[in-house]
Amino acid sequence: MLQNSFNLTKFDSAKIDTKDEELFKYILENPFKSTSAKDKEVGKWAKMTSSDYIFFTKNSIVKFSLKNNIFECISPEEICKELE
Repeated sequence: MLQNSFNLTKFDSAKIDTKDEELFKYILENPFKSTSAKDKEVGKWAKMTSSDYIFFTKNSIVKFSLKNNIFECISPEEICKELE
């Protein structure tokens, strides 16, 4: 049986904590434009390391990390649930 699988180690080659970079370019047809930790634009993502990202909501900052092919929320559970 043929399997279509791949090892995902990074989502993009965007610069860290830089505004207007193309995030998630390797997995999205239309990448998201980034914000920065300084600008904190609501509804936008910022890249913090090669595998860590943050998403800005109206009330909080939600942290995500790509580890072992899994992209997951690493903020406290109550903050992660805000995005469900």
